[in-house]
Amino acid sequence: MKIEVRCPACSKRGELEISEEDVKKAAKGLFAINIDKTFCSHSFIAYVDKNFSIRDCYIADFQIALPEALPNKKIETVPTEIEEFNISLIKINLLPSLLINTIRAIVTGKKIVILSSDPFINKQIKNFLKYITSNSFKNEIAIISAEDYKKDKILYEEHIVLQANQIVKDDTNIINPKKMGIERAIVQNFFDTYNLETSKFVLKNELLNLHEYSRDLIDLLDKYKKPKKLRKKELLKQLNKRWNINLSGNYLELLLIILTSYFDHDLSVILD
Repeated sequence: MKIEVRCPACSKRGELEISEEDVKKAAKGLFAINIDKTFCSHSFIAYVDKNFSIRDCYIADFQIALPEALPNKKIETVPTEIEEFNISLIKINLLPSLLINTIRAIVTGKKIVILSSDPFINKQIKNFLKYITSNSFKNEIAIISAEDYKKDKILYEEHIVLQANQIVKDDTNIINPKKMGIERAIVQNFFDTYNLETSKFVLKNELLNLHEYSRDLIDLLDKYKKPKKLRKKELLKQLNKRWNINLSGNYLELLLIILTSYFDHDLSVILD
């Protein structure tokens, strides 16, 4: 069947032919379609639900690769005590764009308000976010209705406020869709992993990786001789050797943002 899609970059509309059989997979989440310059000059990802409705679209970063875990770091593959959520409901109700924006706010240490009017789904999402951040980043997230937010805005002056795929309030300007390729790659992996149990481990472990790589980077920088400056290109070489990986420049940029925004670490030793 054919569905209409709008490009999130230029707003141009076009029609896509999709397989009803493939979209049936949306019964356990959202079906992702990679649209590579099909009817405009942009590549992006569209997510379709089981009713053949477009739930979300965002610009893709097809070339971004995510590193493996640090050597000797345990990867979680078994349930933890925080399991009071249904991953099928999460994949259906939590839009990719909202999850991308939430992850950026989490890893930069920001307080977050998510506006949603369904108490049952709100509890599911809150428990899910608590699960994926356990053992890594602190979780300061409130999920309330838009009406309650309007009544109590003064309580959330320091918060980033998100609703569906919209950024309602971000005084820090930390959420920049043009500079969040790593977060998009992480969320894409989560939604593209069809096995439900595996998908939640994928997301949790990617956040754990970001946290552990950041802490190890702090250890490296703390041992570096302060009078001498270190260029990012040289730092990338040192990290690739230290971690025995091929780290991308985008991943390093996110780690540096985490160091300054989450860990409040001094990066004056680093030059562009």
